[in-house]
Amino acid sequence: MKLSILTPTIPGREAKLQLLQDKIQLQAAAHPGQVEHLVLCDNRTRSIGAKRQALLDISRGEYFAFVDDDDDITADYISSILKASISGADVITFLQAATYNDQISTV
Repeated sequence: MKLSILTPTIPGREAKLQLLQDKIQLQAAAHPGQVEHLVLCDNRTRSIGAKRQALLDISRGEYFAFVDDDDDITADYISSILKASISGADVITFLQAATYNDQISTV
């Protein structure tokens, strides 16, 4: 397994999670056997750090990415990560854009 995409979520956010899962599944289909998407649904009994650690503990990828249930990914998200992983880099980073109250900020 090359890439583990890890998503912590909570009950009540199923619609947002489904949108994300659909995008991930579509992109992962182009890379059979290289991508897993793990989701942990917890009813707020654990901290976000504990949820992320639990996901890391069961992930099998050489690389991992946390994608929250309300995040959006680009159409080439998975292929970009897999392409960058060919170099064997320890860390792969990308520019991101954040939207808050309909205002977009790139970071």
